[in-house]
Amino acid sequence: MEHNVVQGARATKLLPPAVAPPALPRPRLEGRLDDGLGRRLTVLIAGAGFGKSTLLSAWATTRATAWYTVAPEDAELASLARGLVSALRLRVPALQVGVGAAIEGSRGPDGDLGELGSADAYAALICAALSAGRGRRDLVLVLDDLHELGTDGASARLVESLVRNAPPTLHVVLASRDEPPFPIERLRGQGQVVELTARELAFTTDETRLLLEEALGETADDVAGDLQEASRGWPAAVRLALEALRDVSPEERRRTLEGLRRPGGRLFSYLAGEVFEREPEDVRALVRTVTPLDRFNAELCEALGVDNAADALASLERRGVFVESDRSEAGWYSLGALVREFARESMALSDEDQRALLTRAADWLAAQGFVEDALRALAAAGAHEELAAVLAERGEAMLSAGAVDAVVRYTELLPDAALSTAVVLLAGRARQIRGEWEDALAWYARAADSHELAPGLAWPMLNIELWFRIFIDRDPVWLESARSAPTPRDARLPL
Repeated sequence: MEHNVVQGARATKLLPPAVAPPALPRPRLEGRLDDGLGRRLTVLIAGAGFGKSTLLSAWATTRATAWYTVAPEDAELASLARGLVSALRLRVPALQVGVGAAIEGSRGPDGDLGELGSADAYAALICAALSAGRGRRDLVLVLDDLHELGTDGASARLVESLVRNAPPTLHVVLASRDEPPFPIERLRGQGQVVELTARELAFTTDETRLLLEEALGETADDVAGDLQEASRGWPAAVRLALEALRDVSPEERRRTLEGLRRPGGRLFSYLAGEVFEREPEDVRALVRTVTPLDRFNAELCEALGVDNAADALASLERRGVFVESDRSEAGWYSLGALVREFARESMALSDEDQRALLTRAADWLAAQGFVEDALRALAAAGAHEELAAVLAERGEAMLSAGAVDAVVRYTELLPDAALSTAVVLLAGRARQIRGEWEDALAWYARAADSHELAPGLAWPMLNIELWFRIFIDRDPVWLESARSAPTPRDARLPL
């Protein structure tokens, strides 16, 4: 009885999963997979919910494909080897290999080779048998959920050896949430790898609209853009939204979409159960560290204590759930909006730790010349004295570089206690450049009243005063009242 249960459980691993409706044709991606029929290896790397299995299942139905879904027990070499042979025999019934008997032994097919040696030997037996049993006909071997094998070990070695020694007619497809557990750079250099990452697998705006229209039975232009913006094309988020929107009125759709992202919502629960719960602690620690930051790069992460940040960020970008690359500036990333919202709710640092992290980040950013990023971090930390110090030191350079609006924004955020004369003068200069003459004069007048008039201040004040006298029909008394007016603060801008 136990043997039959195991056989039944294994049988489900040898078939592609059924494609759940609504099915979305994706000819662009199927064309990329077809390219793999002329290569040795195709890899799909993306996080949970990016539709890797769905895409491969739809594609495999029209190709000669052996399918095997990897499970945690396949981290044991014998289990994976048996599974591969079973999957291949469904497509190559004449497959005759000595691997079956060798697997049942404890010392590998050629004696006491050890685990890694046995993995290489099993792969050699499988490849030789395929060459003899399949002839010149192409065969695709899909290994889904490869991440279940872990990052090393004999089972990973078996897959690597199979890829490297496969006959020309065998094309291996690996679908995983993580990078392959063995290096593929040489195969890339030989042009033998096709790669699809989260960026390719994400739904386009048109695809999201098509799915909405099919699910709702009507045009959905009113919510398609909102859903695409919220989900960034993440298929899991789109499909969860489809289920939530089916039974609501058009007037309730936007409110329903917003509810998905809140604690207790479907998307929030999916992130908790299917994404973060399965991630190693180093990924969770990275996300926790960068959550307070609007953007970051590997060097900043390293400065904040994240080890191997460059490799980690590159991998997370390919997986697609956690970080998004800044296409305007190479090497910079931001957290996906959904993940950042989830992390703020579920993994938040204490107020004290967050302030310390943002201040450390600002020190590094300012030292590296990313002044606006430093100011943003200090503003988020509520570190007003540090914010004023950076403005006093770097503000004139910012004005020269054209960052006038940023200077206005951050000087408006400062409380009176943090406003040094240098910052007040900077605020006036910024408003003068923007042509906001009344505000500029008020800031200059404040500087004059709080400090002996500096030689460089008299001329801009005189210019503004003359401008008002000549071109504006105002009572001359206005100028005196402007000098005594409080600093304008009714145009505060959010971060």
